[in-house]
Amino acid sequence: MSVSSRLRTRLALGALLAATAVATSSCGLVDTAAGLVGGDPQPAAAAPEAAPDPIASEFTRDGTVQKHLSVRGEDDIDVVLTMYPTARTPRTHEWFAKGGKYFTYTIQAFDTSRGERDPFDSKREVYLGDVDVTSTVVGADGKADRRAREPYRLDAEARDVTLDPEPAGNADGMLITSPKGSFELQDQKLGSVPAGSRGVTLSFDATVYVETTAGSDDVVRRTISTDVPVAIFAFDERTRSDKVTRD
Repeated sequence: MSVSSRLRTRLALGALLAATAVATSSCGLVDTAAGLVGGDPQPAAAAPEAAPDPIASEFTRDGTVQKHLSVRGEDDIDVVLTMYPTARTPRTHEWFAKGGKYFTYTIQAFDTSRGERDPFDSKREVYLGDVDVTSTVVGADGKADRRAREPYRLDAEARDVTLDPEPAGNADGMLITSPKGSFELQDQKLGSVPAGSRGVTLSFDATVYVETTAGSDDVVRRTISTDVPVAIFAFDERTRSDKVTRD
């Protein structure tokens, strides 16, 4: 074999060995990037546990809720509960487990058999007696947490706690027929709940006395009830409370 032929053979062999080395090195890089060491796969890190979703709540979603409560046997009487957050904690999507969350609610009655502008004397009057509000914490499993303390509680005569210091009424209770009467409680505090809670259910129960006919001394006693779910969001921070100044 000539010198030139031997030289070409050596060059070709050298190129082949270099290509093989590069290929082997590339495989090693791929294996390392895939987390393979010595051919054995490495266990993947466990994914963090997702925080539970809050409960569904019209109040939280819309920033207010209005409930129309029927009175048994009194089709023309509509009792309306309205609840909304106050200026101290206005952002309902930032109501967390820690800290106070503040809201206001009103209760008012309407005689739907009469027009809004009809004389008030032509409307059946409704009186509100005792108001009982309890609260139940909804835990991370979506069920009632019976071990948690109630974050809100009220059990009182309406006339004793309403915003109006001199409400109209009689021996049965305070007048709540629109437009002359309304029950209102402002800046009510929903307190802290256990970490991981998904929400709170507020249960309203109240006694009303309804005139059988407009201007009559005869009344019927009825009970009205409703629930208002409030969502709580998982975040390890206190609910922000804005400072509110009054002139």
